[in-house]
Amino acid sequence: MFSVSKLIGRKSRSAKRAATTGSDTPNSRLSVLPDLDKHKTFAEPAPSSLLLSTPPAPVLLPTTDSPPRSTAASLAPEKESPSIPAPTLVNKPTTPEPDVASSKASEDAPNALTDSDVKVPGPDADWAVLDSHSVGTPKKEAEQQVTSLEEKDQAAKIASLESELKEMAAKLQLGEKAFAEKVASLEGEVKALTEKLEADKNTHAEKTASLEGEIQATREKVRVLEEERKALKVQVEEERKGAEAARSRAEEEARRFAEHKKQQAALSEKKDREAQRSTSELTSQIKSLTAEKQQLSQRLTSLEGELETIRGDSKSKVAVITDLRQSAQRRDAEVQQLKEQASQLRASLDEEKARRSEESAKAQRSLAEQRSQMEERLAQFEKEKEAMEVEIGVQREQLAMMETKVLGNGEESNQHQLQNRELKDVIAQQDREINSMRAQLTERMEQIGALENNEDNLINRFIQLQSKVDAVERQNRVMLDQVRQQSDELIVRSSGDGTSVGQISKMILDIRHGPVGGRVEQAVRVIKVLNDEIYQTAACLADSVVNLEKRFVRPAPSDNALSMVVEESLKSVLGTELLKALVDEAPNTGAEYNNFFIQTAFQGCLTACCWRIITSWYPMEWEYGDFLAALYERIRGTGGISKAMQWRRLTQQSCVSSSNSVLSSRLLTYVIQPLEEVMGLSGWAKTVESEQMMQSFHKKLSELVALALQVNNLAATGVVGGRLDPTLVKAGNILDPRLMVDDNTNESEDCASVFSYEAFSRDSEVVCTLALGMRWVEDYTQKEQVFLKPRVLLRSALDG
Repeated sequence: MFSVSKLIGRKSRSAKRAATTGSDTPNSRLSVLPDLDKHKTFAEPAPSSLLLSTPPAPVLLPTTDSPPRSTAASLAPEKESPSIPAPTLVNKPTTPEPDVASSKASEDAPNALTDSDVKVPGPDADWAVLDSHSVGTPKKEAEQQVTSLEEKDQAAKIASLESELKEMAAKLQLGEKAFAEKVASLEGEVKALTEKLEADKNTHAEKTASLEGEIQATREKVRVLEEERKALKVQVEEERKGAEAARSRAEEEARRFAEHKKQQAALSEKKDREAQRSTSELTSQIKSLTAEKQQLSQRLTSLEGELETIRGDSKSKVAVITDLRQSAQRRDAEVQQLKEQASQLRASLDEEKARRSEESAKAQRSLAEQRSQMEERLAQFEKEKEAMEVEIGVQREQLAMMETKVLGNGEESNQHQLQNRELKDVIAQQDREINSMRAQLTERMEQIGALENNEDNLINRFIQLQSKVDAVERQNRVMLDQVRQQSDELIVRSSGDGTSVGQISKMILDIRHGPVGGRVEQAVRVIKVLNDEIYQTAACLADSVVNLEKRFVRPAPSDNALSMVVEESLKSVLGTELLKALVDEAPNTGAEYNNFFIQTAFQGCLTACCWRIITSWYPMEWEYGDFLAALYERIRGTGGISKAMQWRRLTQQSCVSSSNSVLSSRLLTYVIQPLEEVMGLSGWAKTVESEQMMQSFHKKLSELVALALQVNNLAATGVVGGRLDPTLVKAGNILDPRLMVDDNTNESEDCASVFSYEAFSRDSEVVCTLALGMRWVEDYTQKEQVFLKPRVLLRSALDG
């Protein structure tokens, strides 16, 4: 049995040895693991918390400046004497015996405690506390707890990363919803603007109809007053002639009476009284006729006053017409300024659009490159991180193996600590780089969003400008019609040869049999040939386009803005429904694709382009041509038809000839542009194959341009009494069988069915014009004689 002093001495030496070793070698489990795990990416609890899950920790006695006990010291075996009485340790410390300490120094040195490390408990201390302190925590259980906590921390880190990914996905979904809401709001605004334009159009039409009704009523009133004046003049003349005849008869009777009086002087007094009575009756008749003549003269004077009043009214109306002309001139100047501004804005818009698209493409390319670089660097960082984690695991295993050698490996532990710090610094640096890359990525995404917003603003501005240009063109057409009507009125008023409007209408009632019938027949024949060629060309184009191999089934999001611009430019020609059908049919390929829609779109675009070439005074110089047309109407109204025709011939001789190769090349480019836009809207990109295919049709399209210029020449040659007018029905109008023909019916062009607006339905709305028509419009009465009806496509054909 050991004595108490020997036991305490052995424990003191073991504790001192363990304290010295623990202070010199910080690579022990209690010193290395906290320093390593404190800066890890996956945070771990302190070592003190790792030992709390073990059996209850020993309650240390209060000491001062006591070094920490190592794990090895706590695991050293020791014996205790349960029979030692407590009073022996009350007031004096127990010191180890010299012979026992020296004999056991070499045996128990690694696990001994020194006297300075252990304080002797007082008389009231519990020896069970000391026993529990000597037991300690098992090493295997601590390692298992460390491993389980590391796994829990890794699982928590993975869960946090998954939550961050979910949050990012939710933010992306919110961004997509916001973008969809913005698109919906823009569509609502476009719809509201369209409704407002339709309302303005209806209001303008109602005002125009009311003004035309008032003008027609005024004309009718003037005509009635003229007829009444003529009738009253004839009646007064007849009454004057009757009065003169009565007077002559009375004078003749008086002369005869005087002769009979000389011859029959011997007649009786009775006959004298009868003669006197008849004479008095004749005198009273003469007086009554004279009074009636005075009344008729007064009535004629009043009628002449009314006529003067009417003439004053007509003068005031002429002044109003003059004011209207001046206002029309001002409007023409304003329209010209608006056209110039629109052309400037269009040019600037094209430049800005090209620049923005280039910047957007550059930004997207740079962003894609940076994103790929960041993804590569992130993948590299992840690989490095995994390698570091593997290395850290290896180091932990090495640390676990080195715990048995911790007393003699202090310098190696310091090196490992330095390596751990360096690894932590590298990980922190990589985290900072990742954060900076994420910030750069966010900044790039904001720049892309700003560019997209600018692009949307430019598109909206272009759409507004296109709407303004369409409105200005409609106003120009209305004003040109007003000027033409005013010119006709001035010509009728200024004609002094006695030729009435009815006589002129009779002279040109059937222009086909008149002096210019050959030119009209030729124009109608060329129009029919042009319509057939347009149909054949559109069908061949549709078949060739469908056979192209390269095709974008799903357009990129960046192409949506361009498609909006293309739809806005083609809406006035093809209508909204046909454009929607083209977009809906675009995803289909091969046998599933229906080429009816793209063939119809090609035919409508070619028809509209040829109509504009035919009706223009100066093809490819559209604004200048409109100005020349308005100027011709003014000259015709003020200087007469002969001067206007002479000016027209001189002007057309000064314009570019239709045989000019430069003009034909420009017109060919003008015709090809809408065809390429239709192809892009239908899903075909502009590739080398598509350009080669379009070049193969250059000859055919040039022939169409030549036919259109030929009709332009025939229609431009002015004729006194009227004009040839090629007809094209705008999208959105209602089918009128008297003026147009449905392309899907077999109805003859010469047999127009009775049209009833009560039977109108939405299916009767015109989508586009597929074939041009021809009519003759009289200058004076504006009566129309239809030679060829235009063929139109109805909405019911698209629904079927």
